Amino acid sequence: MEAAWLYVQYLLGIQRDGCDYDKVLLQLSAELKAFIKLLVCFPNRIFDKEFEHIPKAVGTSDLVSVFVCLIFVFIMQ
Repeated sequence: MEAAWLYVQYLLGIQRDGCDYDKVLLQLSAELKAFIKLLVCFPNRIFDKEFEHIPKAVGTSDLVSVFVCLIFVFIMQ
C-alpha cells in the first residue's frame, strides 16, 4: 500500500527527499501503475470497461490500497 500511496503522490508532484522512487516504481506492476495514473490524472476518462479488466490483472488487496489512497488525495484537495 505504501508503494501505491507514494506513486499517487509522485503523480501529483509531491516527492519526499529520502524516498527512492525507482524502487517504488519497481514494486508496482505496469497494469497497476497505468490504472493509478488513469484514476489520478484522468478521472474523467474512467468508464466501466476499465473496472472490468483491472481486477483480473491486479490483486484485490492492491485495488483496495489504491482506492484508499485516492480517497485521501481527494479529501486533501
